[in-house]
Amino acid sequence: MALAWFLPDEMSPRALDVLMQVTESGALVPPHFQVEFGNALVMAVRRRRIDRDYRRRTFERISDLELTTDRAGNDKMWTDAIELAEEHGLSLYDGIYLELALRTGLPLATLDRRLAKAALDVGRLHS
Repeated sequence: MALAWFLPDEMSPRALDVLMQVTESGALVPPHFQVEFGNALVMAVRRRRIDRDYRRRTFERISDLELTTDRAGNDKMWTDAIELAEEHGLSLYDGIYLELALRTGLPLATLDRRLAKAALDVGRLHS
């Protein structure tokens, strides 16, 4: 979802709606969020979807959002998150997002179809 906020070819009305909510209320992200987001931007530069200057500005813009890193979930990575990943056919990265939503009771905002289905199955999809 966060990539859709900043990559011009991925922006959508739904992503804009979630961005507005995050701008107003903030969001909780798992510990690997920064690495995953940063890697996606590095890959976008490599694939010439954006340039380095755009990547740098994107890091500045996302830093302005009130994203709180969930540290409590670290203990769940090797247990609950991995079980959720296996049960729903997700990567461990996505299992961590799903575990976070389940543990906190917060909705999960995603554009990934498999993760969205898993979140819908457990009742945690942001609509």
